[in-house]
Amino acid sequence: MKNKLIFLLAAMICFCLRPYAQEKLFRDYSVKEGLASNTVYKVIVDKKGFLWFGTEAGVSMFDGTTFTNFSANDGLIDNDVFGLFEDNGGRIWFLCFDQQPCYYYQGKFFNANNFKELKKIKNYDWHTVFKQQNDIWFSGKQYLYRFKDNKITQYSEPNTEHLIFITEIDSTIYAVSDSAVRYFNNDKQQFELYPGLKSLFDLHDRTIDIGKGQIILIKGKEGGKHTSLCRININPAKHTVVKGKCIVYDKEIINNTFDKESNVLRTIFTDNTVIERDILSDSLPIIAQYKLNSFASYIATDKQGNRWVTFLHGGIEMFPGTGSNKILMPVKANNPSTYYSIAKVDDEIIVGNNTNTLFFLKNGVLQKIKQSDQYAKNSRVIDMKMDKHNKLWIGRDDGICIYDPAKKKFYPINIPTNVKDIKYDSANDMMLFASTWGPFSILCKGIPKRVSLSKERTTSIAGSLSDTCWFATLDGLYFYSGKTSRPETSFSTQFKSRVTCLETDKNRRLWVGTSSNGVFLVQNNEVKYHFSIQNGLSSNICKNIFIDEYDEAWISTNLGVSRIRIDKDCFAITIYNDKNCLVDNNVNDVLVVKDTVYVVSSTGIAFFSKNNITNNYLFPVYITKIKAGDSELATGDSVFKFSSKQNTLSISFSGLSYLSNGEIKYKYYIEGLNDEPVFTKNNSVTYSKLSPGIYNFYVSATDVFGNKSNRAAHIQFTIVPQWYQIIWLRWLAILAIIVVAVIVTFKYSKQYEKRKRLRSELQQTISRLELEAIHSQINPHFIFNCLNAIQSAIYKNNVETANYFITRFAKLMRQALMLSKESFISIEEEYNFISNYLEVEKLRHNNSFEYSIEIDNSVNKSSPSVPAFVLQPFIENSINHGIKYLKKEKGSITLRFIKTDKLQIELDDNGIGINAANKINQSKLVDHNSKGIMLMNARIKSLNEIYNRNIQIKIIDKQKLNDDTHGTTVIISLDLL
Repeated sequence: MKNKLIFLLAAMICFCLRPYAQEKLFRDYSVKEGLASNTVYKVIVDKKGFLWFGTEAGVSMFDGTTFTNFSANDGLIDNDVFGLFEDNGGRIWFLCFDQQPCYYYQGKFFNANNFKELKKIKNYDWHTVFKQQNDIWFSGKQYLYRFKDNKITQYSEPNTEHLIFITEIDSTIYAVSDSAVRYFNNDKQQFELYPGLKSLFDLHDRTIDIGKGQIILIKGKEGGKHTSLCRININPAKHTVVKGKCIVYDKEIINNTFDKESNVLRTIFTDNTVIERDILSDSLPIIAQYKLNSFASYIATDKQGNRWVTFLHGGIEMFPGTGSNKILMPVKANNPSTYYSIAKVDDEIIVGNNTNTLFFLKNGVLQKIKQSDQYAKNSRVIDMKMDKHNKLWIGRDDGICIYDPAKKKFYPINIPTNVKDIKYDSANDMMLFASTWGPFSILCKGIPKRVSLSKERTTSIAGSLSDTCWFATLDGLYFYSGKTSRPETSFSTQFKSRVTCLETDKNRRLWVGTSSNGVFLVQNNEVKYHFSIQNGLSSNICKNIFIDEYDEAWISTNLGVSRIRIDKDCFAITIYNDKNCLVDNNVNDVLVVKDTVYVVSSTGIAFFSKNNITNNYLFPVYITKIKAGDSELATGDSVFKFSSKQNTLSISFSGLSYLSNGEIKYKYYIEGLNDEPVFTKNNSVTYSKLSPGIYNFYVSATDVFGNKSNRAAHIQFTIVPQWYQIIWLRWLAILAIIVVAVIVTFKYSKQYEKRKRLRSELQQTISRLELEAIHSQINPHFIFNCLNAIQSAIYKNNVETANYFITRFAKLMRQALMLSKESFISIEEEYNFISNYLEVEKLRHNNSFEYSIEIDNSVNKSSPSVPAFVLQPFIENSINHGIKYLKKEKGSITLRFIKTDKLQIELDDNGIGINAANKINQSKLVDHNSKGIMLMNARIKSLNEIYNRNIQIKIIDKQKLNDDTHGTTVIISLDLL
C-alpha cells in the first residue's frame, strides 16, 4: 500500500540527519481491490453494517472481503452517484446525476422504469431530502414529494425554488426557505406559513439537520476565503429562530458529515484539514484535528469504530479504530533494512537495525544517531539493555559496545562474540549474555571482564546469579547455580521444541518461548501453563518475550504479538497484528512504556496505546444472496419455497469484521441434512439435487482475532415435491398396485403354494439322504481308526492297557452309535464323547500329549447346538499329523467352548503345523487329504442348507502368524439357538 501522511499530531523535532516521520496506520482500497471507481463521492454505513460507496461508475457495496458493484445495467438510474442514504425501512436511496431517484431493497433496484410511482418526482433537488420516521420528503422545482407506504404524494409549495431544508420538530414537518418558515398541516394536507417565525437563511447557505430543531448552518459563498459555522435553534412554540455559537474559519469548507451515533460533526476543508467537533456541547468544542494527504469527499465511521475516508481521486482509506501509528522502513534497492531491537533510555526510545545503526524515536519522529562501529556496517543490533548507571549495553552479531546517552558516545568492548540475548542482573550489577560462545557475565562497573558460565552455545538467558540463572542451548534448558551449570530435566522435557527466548517476572516465574511449540510458564519447577495457537496464541513460533511493569507478557512471533494477562487461575490473550495495529506480522521485539506499546518488525515500527486496542467485539453475519436454479432471490425474507426443479441452491454469506480484511472462517450446516458443521473460508456454498422437504440453513463466523458472530444467520426453505413425490399419493399408488397384483395372482395362489410345498419336501428328502450317506461314511472311518489303536496295545502284550482300551472303545462305540442318528447334539454329549476319544488316543500314543477342555459358564450345555462328530476329525489330524512329529516337547491339545454373540469352539494344538506336515508328506511321497475333514465339510454344508444355519470352520497355521510359534488352531463358529 502507498505511504501517506494522514494525521498531523504533535510538532516534530528534527535534530539529526535523517528523520523518518510517523503516520497513522491505514488500509487503502481502489479499483485494484474491486472498487467500482477511484472517484468516490460518499460513503454510508447501513443498519446491518454494510458499507455503500457512491462513485462515478456506480455503487459499490463492501462487506470487508468483497466489493459488489452495481451500475445502470443492474437498475441504477445513472452511474454517477453523488449521494446515498438509508431510510428507516431499510431502502438504500441513490441520488444520481440524472434527476430521478432510485433505491435498492432486498436485492433489487427500484426506479422509474419498474416502479411507476417514482416517475411522479420531477426534477428533484438531491441536496434537499429529509427522512421522517416512515416517510421521505423530496424537493422538486415546483412541488414537494412525500414517499409513504410505497406511494408518492405531490404537494404544492409556493417557494420551492428558494427552499433550503426540510426538518421535523415535535412530529411536525417544516419547510424552511430563504424568506419564510412553513409547516405541514396534517388535517388540510398542505403547507402553511408559520406565523411569527422568520428565516435566518439564504440560498447560499448549507445546513446539517442534527434533530430536535437544531440546525448547523454553514455560511459562505463557494470560493470565498472565510466560512462560518453556526448552531441555529428553531422553536416554533416560542416563535423563535435563535442563532447560537458561531465559528469562523479562514478557509473554505468542502463538506460536513454528521455521525448521529457518536454526535460528532466532521468538517473537511479545501486544504485537506479535518476538524471534529462535539455537537452536543453548546460551544462546539474540537475533539480531534488532523490533515489528509488528498482531496477527501466524505468521512464515515463503521459499527466497529473504523473510520472510512473517500477521495475524489484516490479511492478509499480505512483507519482502524485502534488509532495505531507507524513508521515505515526506508526502502533501498540493494540493502533492505530491518529493525531488530528496541530499548528505553531516559525519556527516549532507541531502535537498532540490521546495519548496526541506532535511531532515536521521539515525538513520533525516527532520527538516526550514528553507526555504533564504523567497521561493522552489516552487523545486526540484536539486543539492548540498560543498567542502573544509565548505560546502554548493545549486543551485535560481532560483539558488544556500551552507549552513554549523556555523553552521546559509544565505547566498544574487546570481546568478540555473536550476542543472542542480554539481561541485566540488578542483584549483582552485572550484564548476562547469551552468545554462540556460551553464556557469560560482565560486571557493569570497572574494566569489563568476561566470566564464562558454560561453553554451550546459547540462544537466550534470564534470571540472576544470586538465585538461579537460566540459559537455553541447542540441547535444551540449563541452569547455573552454585558455580556450576547443569541441564534441567524435571520439566523441560515438556517443551518438545528448541528454546528461543527466556524471561523472568516479578513473581520469579520463568517464561519460556520455543521455536515451534508456543510459550510455557514455569512456576516452582512445574509447568503452570502452556500457551499455543490452540488456546489463543497468535503463533507457536516465538521470537522474543517482554515482561511489562504489570507482569504482563508480550510475545513476539512471526504472526504478530500476543499479550498474555494472568489473573489468579485465569488468563487472557490479546492478539495484535497487521489487521489492527502493526506494520507487518514478522515481529522482532516489543517494548511497553506505561500505556504505550512499541513493536519492532521487519518493515517498520508501530506504536499505540495498549488500552485502545480491543479485539473483543461481536460482529454480525448475514446471508447476502440465495440462488435457486437460475433465479436469484431477495435476502430480506427468512422463509422460502422452491419447486422440485429448483433443488440446486447456492447460498452466499458475509461476516462484517472489517479489521479481518477477509480472513474470516465460516461454520455452516443444514439441519437434518448434515448436522455435522462444515468449516470454510469460502463465503458461499452450493447444494445440488436436494430431495423434497423442509430445510434449515445456519451459518456463523469467526474473525481473525477469534471473535465470533453475535448470532447465526438462518433461513428456512422448502423443496416442494412433484405429485408423484408426495408421500400419501405414493402410498396410494403402491396400494393400488398391490390390490391389482393380489387380484391377478389370487386364482394361481393355491397352485403356486402346492408346487412350492412339493418342491420343498423333495429338497429336504434329497438333503436328508445325502446326510445319511455321509453318516454311513463317518462311522466306519471312525471305527477303523479306533481298532488300530487297540490292536497296537495287544501287540505290545500289555494286557491291562488292552483291557482299558477295550472298555473305553466299547463306551466310545456305544456313544457313537447313539449319536450317529442325530444331526445336532448337546455340548455335554460332545464333551463326553471327545473326552473318551482323547483318552483312547492318549493311551495309544503312550501319553505323548496332554489335553484340556474348557467350557464357559454362560454356555448352555444341554441345548442341542453342536453338529455330531464335528470335532473328532480335527482332533485326529492334530494327533496324527501334528503332535506325532514333535521331538523335544510334549504335545498339548486345548479345547474351548466360548459364548460371545455366537457359540465359538476353539481347538488349539502345539503340533508341527500344517505347512510342516505337508512337507513331511511330500518327502514320503504321500498325498494326504483327511477323509474325515472332507466328510465333515460336506456334512456342514448340508446342515447349513437344511436347517438354515451359519456354521463356519476356520483353520489357522500359527506359524504363518508368528515364526516363533507352531501348531494349528481350528475355530468353529455357530449361531446361537
